[in-house]
Amino acid sequence: MIYENWTDTIDAKGVNGHSINVVIVGGNDLEIAETIQLKKTMGCGLQGDTTVQLFHRGIERPILFDRAERVDISVKVTVLRRDASTDVDVDAIKESISNNQFIINDDVIAGSLYCGVNNNSYKIKTLTLSSGAVVDGLIIPIGLRQYGHISPENIEVLIE
Repeated sequence: MIYENWTDTIDAKGVNGHSINVVIVGGNDLEIAETIQLKKTMGCGLQGDTTVQLFHRGIERPILFDRAERVDISVKVTVLRRDASTDVDVDAIKESISNNQFIINDDVIAGSLYCGVNNNSYKIKTLTLSSGAVVDGLIIPIGLRQYGHISPENIEVLIE
C-alpha cells in the first residue's frame, strides 16, 4: 500500500507533505528499498519506521518504509448438522477460513468468510470475530498500517 501526500502539510493518514509512505507485508528489506528507490520520483520524501541505507550516484540515502502490523483475529463459528448422522469436517472449516487473505487497511467482516465454509452437510448458524476490544463482533476494524490475519488455531468450531 502506498499513501501519497502532495500537499504542504501532514495529511489525515499521517503522511508528511510532499511524501509517500510505503506500507509492506512480507519481502526482503533490501529488495523493497531498491524498488522504492527505483520507482519514486525525485524530490519526493519518504517516511516509515524501517530504514535501509542505499547509494544513489555515490551518495548514501536512507530509504524508509513501514512494515504493516498483523492483527490476529479469532473466529467462532457454530454449525448445524443437516442430518444427525453426517460428520462435520472441523479441520476443513478451519482451513477454509484461515485461507482468507486480507489486504492492508481492509476491515475484516464476518460475512465475507461464509462463502468457502458452507456445504451440504451443515449450515452456519453463527460466525463471529474477536480481536482486541472487539469480542464476538461482526467487523474487526483494520488500521492504515495493519492487515488482518486468521490462523487455524484461532478458530473455534461448535457443532449443534
